[in-house]
Amino acid sequence: MTRSVSSQPATAEERAQLGRMLANDPAFARRYVRDIRLETALRGMMKSEAAHEAGLVPARRGPARWAMAAAALLVLAAGVAVSLWLNAPHDIVLSGELRVLRDGEPLRLAPGDRLRAGDEAFAGSIASCRLRDGSQLKLDAGSRLVFDRRARGERVRLALKEGRLFLRVAEGRGRFSIASEHGDIEALGTVFGVETDGNAAVNASVFQGQVAVRSQRGELRIGNGQSARVAAGRPPEPADIDPNLALLWAREKTVFMERPLGEVADWIEANSSFTMRMDSDLRRETVSIAIPEIPMGEVVDILALIVGASIETTGAEFVWQRE
Repeated sequence: MTRSVSSQPATAEERAQLGRMLANDPAFARRYVRDIRLETALRGMMKSEAAHEAGLVPARRGPARWAMAAAALLVLAAGVAVSLWLNAPHDIVLSGELRVLRDGEPLRLAPGDRLRAGDEAFAGSIASCRLRDGSQLKLDAGSRLVFDRRARGERVRLALKEGRLFLRVAEGRGRFSIASEHGDIEALGTVFGVETDGNAAVNASVFQGQVAVRSQRGELRIGNGQSARVAAGRPPEPADIDPNLALLWAREKTVFMERPLGEVADWIEANSSFTMRMDSDLRRETVSIAIPEIPMGEVVDILALIVGASIETTGAEFVWQRE
């Protein structure tokens, strides 16, 4: 059953305007999610037998209280009704400025051009690109990256000089390495991020797969939901960093409209270290939601409220059940 708060569909112009607001105004998106949470809670209160027994809602639903609750629901619905009639699901890739220097001179890249060892990229804002092997890179604003000279057995070698880098590494032959001042990180078929911490250290955080973090003092392998830190003159060490928060900056703005919950769950798994477990009926349940810039765990909680499900958590695994 699709959750909605209005029986009146929005016009095409209203849907388009809402889409722009959700895409460009994180504060509005957060308010929209809060409204969904409140609307769901209010409906549950009005229907809950437990609420009747507690005296929150009279068992016979007296006209005065019922009218007040209904009025409150309508006022709330007025603010979010259009939000559930969104355009078809789409990802808005964050626009960005990526400047490339070759031998100190600006390089104008055309489709099909190849980067050489020594080319240096600067991100004026969040910028994305795809490598020839199919791997996807995203640089945070103010970051600086060098396409380094490959060693024997390497297909890609990047040197992160400043800032933050997010990667989806495609499978392929040869090592995929990220170099830094304090150590190297080798991707072992994975989704992960790297961040330089001034001149003191470099941090690696993993969504999926594994990476090997190496320095002259040793090696450490980390996997889903783990992070590592390499500081000057020290071996790699596990870090108390949640990848789902450390890599929040790289999440693309995403809207789902009338889509199966299973599709949204697959997107969450691809963009976090979480694993979703639910039966086929729940996967077919349709939902509409704009994913705001909040921790992914909170997104999962909101979806559970929308479909009326409970969740049991074991580590990074979320098991969904009907309430």
